Amino acid sequence: AGTRDKKKKKKKKKKSGADDGESSSSSEEEAGEGGGSADEEEVQYKSEFEKIKAGRKKLPVFPYREEFLAAVKEHDVLIVVGETGSGKTTQLPQYLHEIGYSKVGKIGCTRRGC
Repeated sequence: AGTRDKKKKKKKKKKSGADDGESSSSSEEEAGEGGGSADEEEVQYKSEFEKIKAGRKKLPVFPYREEFLAAVKEHDVLIVVGETGSGKTTQLPQYLHEIGYSKVGKIGCTRRGC
C-alpha cells in the first residue's frame, strides 16, 4: 500500500505543477529522456563496470592472479586453498575465462565435502 501511495502523490504533484503554470508536458519529458538515454545508460554501465572491477581488486586472491595463471600453464592439476570469501570460486574461473580457457570447453570448479 505504501508504494501505491507514493505513486499517487507523485502523480498529484505532476498534475498540480501543470495547473500552477509550470510546463511539464509528458511529450517534452519523453523527448528529453530519449535524447540522452543512450549516453546515460552508457555512463551507468561504465560506472557499474568500474564498481565491479574495483570490488574484484579488493579480493584477497587478486594479487595472485598472474602467479595463478602461470601455475595453470605449468601444471596439470592445481589445488587452491584459501579463506572463505577470498575469491577462489568466483575469480579464479573468471581469470581462466579472460585468457581464453573457456573457448575449448567448460571450466570446472569443485569443492571438498559435497
